[in-house]
Amino acid sequence: MTVLTKPLSKNVPHTYSPPILDRDDENEEFPHGWRRIKEVGFNGETIYRDIPLSPEDFLDPQEGDQMPQGPKHFNLTKELCNKLEKHFDDRPDIVVLGDTKMLWRIPGLQEPFPDISVVPNIQDKKAIKTSFDCQKYNTRPCLIIEIMSPGYPGDDTKKVTIYQRAGVDEYIIINQHVKNEKKPFELTGYRLRRGRYQRIKPNAQGQLLSQTTGVLVGLSGTNQRKLVLIDKSTGEPLLSNKEEKSARLKAEIRAESEAQRAESEAQRADAEAKARLEVESQLHRTVLNMHHEGLSTEMISQLTDLPIAKIEAITK
Repeated sequence: MTVLTKPLSKNVPHTYSPPILDRDDENEEFPHGWRRIKEVGFNGETIYRDIPLSPEDFLDPQEGDQMPQGPKHFNLTKELCNKLEKHFDDRPDIVVLGDTKMLWRIPGLQEPFPDISVVPNIQDKKAIKTSFDCQKYNTRPCLIIEIMSPGYPGDDTKKVTIYQRAGVDEYIIINQHVKNEKKPFELTGYRLRRGRYQRIKPNAQGQLLSQTTGVLVGLSGTNQRKLVLIDKSTGEPLLSNKEEKSARLKAEIRAESEAQRAESEAQRADAEAKARLEVESQLHRTVLNMHHEGLSTEMISQLTDLPIAKIEAITK
């Protein structure tokens, strides 16, 4: 492969935030991203330049590597991370990591940056920085979720072998079919059995159960292009901060609407009661006037359709 380089100013730092790019707009110079390296120039000054990454680098990236993500990939990863973080918020022994390099410490085994990693048996969540050392923390992810990207191959092939050898209990792959939005999302799951991955069989609703987390991963919507996470023990969906806020606002609007409807019903009932009282009062006055004019009880009853007993009660 021809290595293209991009010289940079000597003052450019080694690390910076990765851009969010549309992977459909391929960068011919850096199709898989780039790595910033430091060199000494002819005059002895330190300079930085970018070199392109290869598909193999995607399976074993280094800290500081820049691998642009499409907005759909980025947003879905962020949403799933947020839902799982909220779900395990009251579990100090479980941490949810996003785009964090896994250090297996297994000779010859590549160490990717999984999109999402759920790691149990943690003593101190805050101690984890930009990578996760499985040997140091004496644990490893129980669940890894990868969202396939057409720009970075290997999620459904090579990473299956990597995570199997690393001893990751469960591995779920989400294929968004970004280049064919008429196709539903595709879910593939693996579970470790006697050291080898076996496919996770979907339930009747097409959902994959992560036994290690108790979370069901499924699809919804008419075109099955919305990912849902469900707490198996309660049947309730896991909500992101955005979804929770939206649900809270909808509940507030619904409650306000119910209050307004109840107030309207009360006002209408009050108005009807007042109207009935007014009619009753007017009828009472009419009966008294007829009685004072000398009409008999029978005649008043015929004219007003009131029973004689009621007329007698009014005129008594």
